[in-house]
Amino acid sequence: MILVTGAGGFIGKEVCRVLSELGYEVVALDRQFATSTPYRQVMGDVGDPAFLARVFESQKFETVVHLASILKTASRKNPQEALRVSVGGSLHLLELAAQSGVSKFIYGSSITAYGPKPLARYGEVSEEEPPAPNTIYGVSKRYVELAGQNYNDQGLLQFVSLRIGMVVGPGAVNTSTPWRSQIFEQLGLKQPAPINFSFGENARLPLVYLTEVAEIIRHLHEAKRPKFTLYNTPVENWTARELAGYIQTLNPGLRTTFSSTAGLDDPEAIDSRRFRGEFGYQPIPLRERFQEFAGKN
Repeated sequence: MILVTGAGGFIGKEVCRVLSELGYEVVALDRQFATSTPYRQVMGDVGDPAFLARVFESQKFETVVHLASILKTASRKNPQEALRVSVGGSLHLLELAAQSGVSKFIYGSSITAYGPKPLARYGEVSEEEPPAPNTIYGVSKRYVELAGQNYNDQGLLQFVSLRIGMVVGPGAVNTSTPWRSQIFEQLGLKQPAPINFSFGENARLPLVYLTEVAEIIRHLHEAKRPKFTLYNTPVENWTARELAGYIQTLNPGLRTTFSSTAGLDDPEAIDSRRFRGEFGYQPIPLRERFQEFAGKN
């Protein structure tokens, strides 16, 4: 049985869908769910230790996929809540997982844990690059990585951290970055449609498609013992100008605009050879994904 936290979110919903369709028994945990699902839903607050304890008392889990956290903008606006949920909730979850005999704990981290790493200075950033997060969100991710590594080193459970790139795909709701879904959802529209990118046209974007993240997590779950405790998701490194230009070739009716501020808190390019090499993983190219949504293939 697999427990997925943050299961009502953008990534969590897709992880649950992929795992359940493959026949895995999934328990989905989140504060709320927008729709019913074929897998079991448990509603509650990851930051509530008593609630988490009840979840683990009622079920025996083989794997925990921990995706619940306070996102970047919300963490900046409410650092106390980020500490309570993203850090405190994660620590309680790690301890309960270790106490209850969970075999594997897969943590949904972020490339934001690296901090800003300009391409001209750092090149494509690998897992060997020392992290230097400069946001509350990034620091919370790094803290949980270190805590999980500590549990792993003590032999209390198998911990794997997945530093996830900028996730794009259909279906995002309640997000401060709607462009991540609009670049797919609006491709097939017949009428003109705007897409506002929240950065400058020269920004560099390490992109990963939503379903690829779910498949990567599946590979980590199925691996008897991954060689490493830290992986970058395989990504495609685009510039914002390249991205806007390509989707406009598929649908000239799309009107793209850019923010006057180009700053991002992430590395500009990611090296994903570690995961690709170990698992022989080859993602479907994003251009093929775009073409599918535009009805071009």
